[in-house]
Amino acid sequence: MKKISSDLKVEGLSDEERALRRRLQDARSEAISFLGLAKKPSGRVAQRLRDEGYDDDIVREVVRELADEGYLDDLAIARRQARQRRGRQAESHFALRQRLLQSGLAHDAVDTALDETLTDRELARDLLDTRFTPELKHLRAADTPPAEKRRLFMRIARLLGSRGFDSELIEELLRRH
Repeated sequence: MKKISSDLKVEGLSDEERALRRRLQDARSEAISFLGLAKKPSGRVAQRLRDEGYDDDIVREVVRELADEGYLDDLAIARRQARQRRGRQAESHFALRQRLLQSGLAHDAVDTALDETLTDRELARDLLDTRFTPELKHLRAADTPPAEKRRLFMRIARLLGSRGFDSELIEELLRRH
């Protein structure tokens, strides 16, 4: 990895170039300090630098350098978060995409991670199987009153809908069960 500090006494540089290098070095130090030991999205690092008063050119350069050197890895973070949102935590691709983008991850990293994860149908089925096993058995039971079945159907459908799943997919999965 590259050293955080560098020698600013390079011969042949104008005062303006030295000031720019100094500003880049200060921004880099601020970003690394903010990162600490945690992996953070590049968007959060960029926002932190903007909040500290660095201009967009410096922010872009520092974020690019840190990503090139392995300090920032949006794809790894997006993949990890996509893996975590399965089973009882499952969300649709749309909801997960919004969550990942709001956390400051790069669009291309989010798209790649979502391409590698399960489909919405598989995620919804996984959520049903892990969270609603007793309710699904009750729905299938012949002695369950229609009003109770309707109540369970609506309860499950509301949860799936709140997780971003399409209403047609929800209805299809619940009818199948």
